[in-house]
Amino acid sequence: MLLIGGGYGIKSIFEQRQDIEDSRIRQEELLTNQQKNAQGISESLQKEEEKKKEENKVNIHRDFTKLKQRNNEVVAWLYVPGTDIDLPIVKAKDNSYYLTHDFDKKTNTMGWAFADYQNTFPVLSTNTIMYGHTYKMTTIFSKLKNVLTDAWQKDEDNYIITFDTEKERLKFRVFSIYTTKETNDYLQIDFSTKEKYQDYLNKSIKKSIKDFKSNPTTDDKIITLSTCYIDSHQRLVVQAKLIGSE
Repeated sequence: MLLIGGGYGIKSIFEQRQDIEDSRIRQEELLTNQQKNAQGISESLQKEEEKKKEENKVNIHRDFTKLKQRNNEVVAWLYVPGTDIDLPIVKAKDNSYYLTHDFDKKTNTMGWAFADYQNTFPVLSTNTIMYGHTYKMTTIFSKLKNVLTDAWQKDEDNYIITFDTEKERLKFRVFSIYTTKETNDYLQIDFSTKEKYQDYLNKSIKKSIKDFKSNPTTDDKIITLSTCYIDSHQRLVVQAKLIGSE
């Protein structure tokens, strides 16, 4: 056996090779750990920077500062093409107040368009639900019934709903329109499992009067617009999925 001498003793070639391999492995481990640590620090700093940007983010399309000076319960602005719906959305502590109060919080039988009190803003819930009265005139959600006409449905530009929050402009694409008897089964905001959400989406798509070829997945957030149809015991429902933001 060939032995190699050194300052600290004598080792065989095999033992020396093993030492070299062990040293190489340790060096690689140290380098890898440093790279992971550096990456972790970088990702942490990036997340912190993104968080700061998100906190300071402002919607440049709507002046929510002025809107809130007039009504501090403003949470969004809704625009539905092909209808007269182009107005601010408010949210109270319940779903009753804005049935009988207008944007300036004055008593008014026409009420105002409002989000479900359980919804969150500006970070949206899975399903953001909005309500509004329907009348013969063109106020609040009265013209939402336009979505039932052939003219509205033939123009695919109408399918893109603009929804402004304080932070950003969001675009939603219609995936379901239907009428139903008064019920709460579509008024679900969050879901305990993806399976339950998928079941909800499947039912919504099945009810639709038209295939809008834009089926959402359980990774999508959606909005639901609800108003009376024909009488107070029936509802017109329009649902759209989030497709982008500005």
